Amino acid sequence: MANKSNENMQLLMEWVQQLQRDAPSSLADKATGFYDHHIINDVVIESSEPGRVVFSLFVKPRHVNSDGLLHGGVMASLVDVLGTAALITVGQRVGMSVEINVSFISSAVAEEKLEVEGKVLRAGKNLAVIEVNVRKENGVLVAQGRHTKYLSIAGSKL
Repeated sequence: MANKSNENMQLLMEWVQQLQRDAPSSLADKATGFYDHHIINDVVIESSEPGRVVFSLFVKPRHVNSDGLLHGGVMASLVDVLGTAALITVGQRVGMSVEINVSFISSAVAEEKLEVEGKVLRAGKNLAVIEVNVRKENGVLVAQGRHTKYLSIAGSKL
């Protein structure tokens, strides 16, 4: 079991490194992967185990909206990208998003450090459901998201 866990952690690390390596410098350079890259380059993997991954994010000025609060789009991107990272820890392919929802519970500002935890709730043959919680260092919940992914893409009629 530990061997499979190490293999999945290696897959996670390779996926993160590929997103970092293939980063476009602007939307004009490459329309795909732009947001994934910006999320991945701003987080640090703190821990990983099968079905669970924890990242930290230091909120930068570019992450906040005009009111100085963490932008909702950044939180939605965290749910998307880091939820997918949790799925990789159970040996699943990244799949295709079917639904993403985010509940914004409190706010965060620039210079705050956040913990982002992704947990796979279910990874079946066709669908996976991942929960992502974004918390401040003091444990206050900032946002909670759920990400549903369709896994059976190869040969799919979708």
